[in-house]
Amino acid sequence: MSISRLLDTQKFSLSSYLEDLADVYSGVVGGEWLKRRIQAGKSDNVSKRIEHLKKLSLVCPDDFKQISKEDISIFLQFSLDAFAIEIARSNQNNDSTKVFGRKKYIRGRASGDRAAEWYFEMLIQGWYQEVSDVINLDSDSLGLFKKYESRADFMISHAKGLDKFCLVECKKISPYPPTLLDEGLDMGKLKRKIVERIKTIALPQLVASRSALSKRYDIRKCHVLLDVTSYRESSSFLLTDNQRDDSHAYGFSKHYIDDLVKYLKNERFVGLDRLTICWANFLVIGGYPRAMVHNAIHIDYSFDDNGLEKYKGWTIEMHPICSLEGIKEIRISRVARDWDWVVTTYNNLSDPSTFSKAVSLERWGD
Repeated sequence: MSISRLLDTQKFSLSSYLEDLADVYSGVVGGEWLKRRIQAGKSDNVSKRIEHLKKLSLVCPDDFKQISKEDISIFLQFSLDAFAIEIARSNQNNDSTKVFGRKKYIRGRASGDRAAEWYFEMLIQGWYQEVSDVINLDSDSLGLFKKYESRADFMISHAKGLDKFCLVECKKISPYPPTLLDEGLDMGKLKRKIVERIKTIALPQLVASRSALSKRYDIRKCHVLLDVTSYRESSSFLLTDNQRDDSHAYGFSKHYIDDLVKYLKNERFVGLDRLTICWANFLVIGGYPRAMVHNAIHIDYSFDDNGLEKYKGWTIEMHPICSLEGIKEIRISRVARDWDWVVTTYNNLSDPSTFSKAVSLERWGD
């Protein structure tokens, strides 16, 4: 059974869903390969995720009462990653080479130190599969690169079936212990790290890829998506300005993102047409994490859309139904929902009489 059934109205137990998530991760790297690694006592990111999901499926009832808040936040992230992976693969008629690359390539990235960055790449690929043709640029797929030559992650067409492409490079800023100043964040270090990462790593990969691929493809644009979630460990930092009634959020406040965007708009990255900053927020309602929203904001340096859609983010929500505690419904959207959307949905499912309650629309961090 597939986790893509979330797109249908079929009901299923949470424990079986957790098992399905584990199967997705196992399928990406190969079950037999994974089994041999475990037997040899080798541990990696994929096997740890599978082990964690299987543990949850064995110990938790369907209401999640015995699961810690931290584990629920982890479940949200694992679930969204797996869903994006499956969507990307299913839209390629199970030809995972086009999306993920060769098995050797996948195992080297998804099971090593670059795992977090690979999962972020899959989130973006999974999103774009609905609107574009996606081609992975691993070492064996196209035959246009020299061995060990630097390359971008993948390229997307400006629209499905259109022979105009945009090169895409996905980067994730690694965890960095933040310096708290008046409960704030030392944004200077983050800004410098972003600029360095783009100029020394992302841009050389894009330039080399454009040079190699232009022999066969019409490459129009270069795009970097950069996720800053891990820099602040979004699931651990309370947004004190986001508290209201029975809900609050964790992650980056909007004023941090606005400050970051203002700074990066004044930077000049030669060869880069669009930079997208991504970050996750976790929303807690009734004492439990109920949603994770993957947000995006775009900085265009020299980019006319030409039909190429901007990444709009993801939202995964988990809700009770008719006042029952715990989690009875899971929803995934290909857009970053705002705070009021999630809270209104939660209230409607837990107590339908609240649906008509008027609320003021408010963006994350306002």
